[in-house]
Amino acid sequence: MIVITFFILVSNANAMDVGLGIELKSDYSSYGATIYVPIDISPSFRLEPHFAYGNIDGEDVRPTSSSSDSTTLMELGVGAFGIQQVDPSTKLYFGARLSYLSFEDSRVYPTSWNSTDENGFEIAPTVGFEYFLRDNISLGGEAAWFYAKLEGEETSSSSPTTETEYEVTGTDTQVILRYYF
Repeated sequence: MIVITFFILVSNANAMDVGLGIELKSDYSSYGATIYVPIDISPSFRLEPHFAYGNIDGEDVRPTSSSSDSTTLMELGVGAFGIQQVDPSTKLYFGARLSYLSFEDSRVYPTSWNSTDENGFEIAPTVGFEYFLRDNISLGGEAAWFYAKLEGEETSSSSPTTETEYEVTGTDTQVILRYYF
C-alpha cells in the first residue's frame, strides 16, 4: 500500500504546482517573515508547509534601572486546503493550518532575571484567495481563526521554577506573495 501511494505521488509530480511564498508585512522587526511552500497536489487540493522564525533583542537603559530582553518565536507547520478555481486568474481556498510553536523569553535586570521556555501547537481554520498577476506569480489574502496552547516553565532568580500553561484564541489576517516554479 505504501509503495503504491509513493508511486502515485512520484508519477504525479510533474502535474503538481510547487512554489515559494512570503507573508508581506509592513514591519518585519516583530517576529520576522513567514515562508510558505505551496504544493498543489491536484487542481482542487493544496498542502502548504510553512516556517516562521523571529527574534527580538532589546535593551532599556535608564538612569534608575537597566534591563535587556530577548524573545524568540519559531513556528513550523502545514496547511491543507481545498481549492476552487473562480476564474482563470483567481482561486479560493479553505482548510486549516496546524503548527508546532516554540517560545523563549528572557529578561535580565540589574539585580534579577527571569526566563520562560514554552512549546505547543496552534490550529487555525483558514479561508483565502489568490489572484494571479502573471501565470506563476500570485498575490493573495487570508483570514484565520486560531487556537494556540503552549506549556513550559518559567524560571527566575527570586522564585523556584514554575510550570506554565498559556492558551489563546483570536483572528489573524495576512497578505501572501507566491511564486510558482
